[in-house]
Amino acid sequence: MSEFRESDSARNGLASAVTAVCNNEFAPMWPSWAPMSLLAHGENLGYTIRTRLHQIVDATLDEFLRIRNWNAVGRLPPEILCMVFAQLEISDRITATHVCRSWREASLAAAGQLWATISSSDPSTLAARLRWCESVPLRLHITVHRHSADDIAAILETQWHHIQSLFLHLNDDEVDDEYYGTGMNSILDQLSAPAPMLADFVLQDDCDRMSYSTWAHLFGAQAPALRRVKLDIAPSVFASQRQPFASVTRVFLRLRHPLYVHLGHIFAVFPHMEACALDVCGWGEQDPSTRVYKPPASLKHFRVGALNSLSLRAPELLLQHVTHASISDLNVMWSATRPKANHVSVVLSTTTSHSPILSGTMYYCSPGSEDSTVIFITHHDDGSLRTFSGFGDDITRRLGIFAQLTVLYLNESAWSATNEPLPDLPLLQSMTVYAALPWSHMLFEWCTLFLCDEPWEWNGPVLSCPSLRNVTIASRCPTQSDLEVPHYIDVPRPTILAPFAIVRFLQDKVAYGADTLDTISLRGVDICTHIITDVAALLGMAHTVTYDPIPLPADDFLDSMSDLWSIDT
Repeated sequence: MSEFRESDSARNGLASAVTAVCNNEFAPMWPSWAPMSLLAHGENLGYTIRTRLHQIVDATLDEFLRIRNWNAVGRLPPEILCMVFAQLEISDRITATHVCRSWREASLAAAGQLWATISSSDPSTLAARLRWCESVPLRLHITVHRHSADDIAAILETQWHHIQSLFLHLNDDEVDDEYYGTGMNSILDQLSAPAPMLADFVLQDDCDRMSYSTWAHLFGAQAPALRRVKLDIAPSVFASQRQPFASVTRVFLRLRHPLYVHLGHIFAVFPHMEACALDVCGWGEQDPSTRVYKPPASLKHFRVGALNSLSLRAPELLLQHVTHASISDLNVMWSATRPKANHVSVVLSTTTSHSPILSGTMYYCSPGSEDSTVIFITHHDDGSLRTFSGFGDDITRRLGIFAQLTVLYLNESAWSATNEPLPDLPLLQSMTVYAALPWSHMLFEWCTLFLCDEPWEWNGPVLSCPSLRNVTIASRCPTQSDLEVPHYIDVPRPTILAPFAIVRFLQDKVAYGADTLDTISLRGVDICTHIITDVAALLGMAHTVTYDPIPLPADDFLDSMSDLWSIDT
């Protein structure tokens, strides 16, 4: 749907789609579970609309193919029509009843939307679609099998001059000891052709077949529009001489071999990158070198991912060789295998010492389950962020950095199901609890299930913060990352909590020194007022209780790197 932003006609088309959605003009096609409200999120409206349109298509494609009523088809706006058309296979499934005047008009008026975004692994289908796209900028997502590599390479050879986005997945699905990983030479050779319009290039390759020669001649050093690169690649390849990619600003590299001295080569070949993500699948022995590499001055967002048990120390060792104080957004992620407490402690201490910590944000994801993890963010007085994710809630108490915090933001599900004690916070003065959150890829709980007013006794862990004086119970606006998640569920109305739920929360789950808090603030959270005694109990918990109907601003710490989270995105 990114093409909606590219022309006045596209913007007008999007407006008609919004009107159709808001006026419920195609209610028979709308999934029963999808909310109709689209106008709640201001600047995020475009992302909301895109999410809703995708929901329509995904939920109704099969039903759409069975439609024999022209009136029902005619009620679809052209944008929906193009999205459905783009997802249909070119086959006999498209019957004569589907080819009506409205369809023809839409396909002729929006050729770029309809044909220029192509996902295919079959050479004949790819060739057929490319014949209809004429000269519009192409967005290609191609899975290449060994038996089709030569044919697809020949097709690409004729299209390089107007490819705007290219995702190549080199897939060796026929495992053969003699030929495994050798059937893609024609595709790799084709990558040396100039690509004057290419802005986005992804190479997903489980065999790391990018050779020194291919890398040295990639795009013939003629890709002036290239902005984002995502590669499966061996880091040693960067040692081969080539001209820098001066136009690239966003880089994702998935590395299956030790980095060692190749960090300097990576920084040299992408001298103007603004965001860089390195996923490391193994580190090997510790690098004996003590050299520290200075990243480009433009680099503001840097992510290091440890993907398996062989790379648990990779963030620790890699960051010893990088000057990261100038990086405004540093993210360290462990996945698949949980790190030990000492791994996390070393990384936290070495990466947060560049500037005093103003506050911390802690998310507990799926607490109590096998997949339970903690996401912890430190906010520094120079405006920078340090994000750490993927470690278990069983080690949070052993991380000494929590003792430094005076301000903490956290989601209330920290107390939902975990039996692990929370870290002591002796200096904590202010705490914000997110009592209502949209569902997203990292938050899968309705917090109102836990901020409840049931009378049972709480036997779970208690947060010790003897200096606590100010508490905020809040909801927050959704972020761009929230809205782009396929299973995102909106929170269309304010969260309503019982006053006694807040009272029980503060009495049972938080241990603070003062008899009465200074302030309790409600942000974007309403309370039931029909039980006067409960309201009075809440008012008695603090000297001042305030209410603001506006939710807290979106915590968008993930948005800057959302497109570099994985090679598949």
